[in-house]
Amino acid sequence: MADNPTTHLCVQILQTFFGGPCYEIGRVLLSRGRLPLPLIARLTRLKPRTVRACLIVLIQHNVVWFAESDGEDGEGPRGDTFYEVNVEEVCMRLRFGKFVEIAADVFGDEAKDIVRCILDHGKLRLPAVLDLLEVNAPKSTISHRSTFHALVTSRYLMPTSRLLHTSPKDKIIAWEEIEKRKLKEIPSAKVLRSIRDGVEDRLRTEREGQTTGLKRKPITTGGKGRKKPRRDDEDEEVVDEDVWFRVNYERFNVHLRDTLLATGAAERYNPSFGAVMSALLEAAMSVPNTHPRLSDVRSSPVSTPTLATFLQGGSSFGSNATSRAPLLSAGLKLPSSSTAPTSALKQYLLALSASDNPTPAGQAGAFTSRFAGGGGGEGKVQVEFETIAERMRRRLVEGYVRERWGDGAGRVLGVLWGGTMMDERQIAKISLMQASVVRAALTALQSANFLSLQQVPKTPQREPARSFFLWYCDPQNCYTSLLSTLYGTIANLIERLEREEEVATREVARPWNVARAERSAEREGIKSERERKRDRVWGAVGRADRGVLVLRDLVGGTGWGTGTGLAI
Repeated sequence: MADNPTTHLCVQILQTFFGGPCYEIGRVLLSRGRLPLPLIARLTRLKPRTVRACLIVLIQHNVVWFAESDGEDGEGPRGDTFYEVNVEEVCMRLRFGKFVEIAADVFGDEAKDIVRCILDHGKLRLPAVLDLLEVNAPKSTISHRSTFHALVTSRYLMPTSRLLHTSPKDKIIAWEEIEKRKLKEIPSAKVLRSIRDGVEDRLRTEREGQTTGLKRKPITTGGKGRKKPRRDDEDEEVVDEDVWFRVNYERFNVHLRDTLLATGAAERYNPSFGAVMSALLEAAMSVPNTHPRLSDVRSSPVSTPTLATFLQGGSSFGSNATSRAPLLSAGLKLPSSSTAPTSALKQYLLALSASDNPTPAGQAGAFTSRFAGGGGGEGKVQVEFETIAERMRRRLVEGYVRERWGDGAGRVLGVLWGGTMMDERQIAKISLMQASVVRAALTALQSANFLSLQQVPKTPQREPARSFFLWYCDPQNCYTSLLSTLYGTIANLIERLEREEEVATREVARPWNVARAERSAEREGIKSERERKRDRVWGAVGRADRGVLVLRDLVGGTGWGTGTGLAI
């Protein structure tokens, strides 16, 4: 079951994409949890035939999971089938436009059409994609097949299977119970976390090992003059036309994460550092036999000469490859030697790794780190995704707290952030604030679930009058509360946009307004106020969704272990 802001957002998205009946089914499943088909039909007051058709559509679009109850040993009679909404899959539909843009930038217009077609239909096979795109010419067919093959091998498209349509929570709970039964003593929090990580790794491995979606290319030989096939032809793989493919959201989210990191480096230092960071991420992505994920703690190591090559040649993925090397020398007076650009690049990397501040606080603010064992004796560089993600989440929470409750509440949260437990007098003393101001800030933060209170009794009777009360901050609770707030903000923006669209449509439909609007559009040739307002609202939705990406999808966020984080 989801909370109220999440439910509000999901039903708004379902109504926009699928219409009324699917909206009713999603509302019931989100508010009541997983249910069988007869109970869904009873609660929604829809015909069972309509409910069945809607569930098929939602499963086709990866929005609904199903779970079948079997016997205890897995061989008993088949029981009821329960259905459950995949919340993260629904919310991911807000980024479909960005996914299409990324596909166009990386692979071109053909990839854009393929990704858009699969997003519109949930999952498709290669022949169905070609038919829907109306690709009939032989050259165009070969080109689209090659682009589809590139998307599959780069894991922008992934094959789907029955496991991806079932909720991972059931297996995670069952496997955790099996591991806990093997323990002979009460497990600690560290042991429980290691068990959870091992179970998630096992489930991810099981899902990845289903199929690659590729098969060996069949070798055709002629008659009498047939030749022995070459080894390259024997090892060549093509897309299996019997396999259904869906879009791998995580692979596209990696590009959004890299854009955030490059923008963060540019905002903290200057655009030159953003160019170096962008080139470093592209170079790490191009390392052979590596597939970047959101769960990566750090990137693949990249040597300085390789990074210099990416800076000189621009992006290796986009079609608009322009050199970013001039940004490194902007405002700098370098010698005329050939090693001057490389020397400047090393200085940029030293600044990004916070080499001038080796303390824990300094390393917590670093973007990169040195990887020993690189070529040329210089070592390699790698991006610290986990450190950056934790820093971005903390800045997001502190910025929200300061904006809503003032600088005093932000100072109190900063004092308690590291897990320190203090009473009210200690907080007032360290934060240099009055006790009344601290008390008001603590009350406001506790009501928003950003702070918690721990009772430490002086006597075994645990009387409140004879107890200490210590305040502490759990970062995960802060992330969850802020994520719910962002969901509610996005839902309100989408609802506002729909209401204004309805009002504007009724106004434009009047005869005198139709003639006036046509004359105004022809005379001025600019966007109407309605379109400009819609762009501003969607811009606000995009900014809120970036906060969701930081809190939920980046490594260590609140989304891991709930579905999307377990995707390939």
